[in-house]
Amino acid sequence: MEADLLIKNGFLVMPRVGIVKGALAISGGKITGILGSPAPVKAEKEIDAEGLYVFPGVVQPHAHLGRGDDMEDFDTETRSALIGGVTTTLVFHRAKGDYARDFPATTSKAAGLSHMDFSYHLQIMEDLQIDNIPSYLSRFGISSFKLNMGYKGEEAKGKDIHELNDGLM
Repeated sequence: MEADLLIKNGFLVMPRVGIVKGALAISGGKITGILGSPAPVKAEKEIDAEGLYVFPGVVQPHAHLGRGDDMEDFDTETRSALIGGVTTTLVFHRAKGDYARDFPATTSKAAGLSHMDFSYHLQIMEDLQIDNIPSYLSRFGISSFKLNMGYKGEEAKGKDIHELNDGLM
């Protein structure tokens, strides 16, 4: 077996398995082998993780990225998060009207800037968006939604958020 990178001699922390002494072979940015030690792999680069724990990528389930027009923080923040071991993030997205109108372009721009996997929580703020939840699920694969009743009256208007009430919920 050949790989771009071999992380060897580490304690692999594996969900539903536990901690196992072993090695990871990585090619093209993806794990291509989970091996025992010593690992029979030729790699361009090797990292000796002797005495260290090797964790799977961390999922960050609450992020606010892409608030500005240029969405530059998808580049800077995902790059920084990777340094800390975060490999996937879920981003809150808020817009007026039907998300189908802007969501494909927003996602495409974010994909061009992001250094990690990501998906979205859509903030539901009005009846039209509630009615379109099945469409957001089938069309975009989005199954996480945020309904925020914390902003009322002038505070909601100041944040450009529609005020949710018990009836809308």
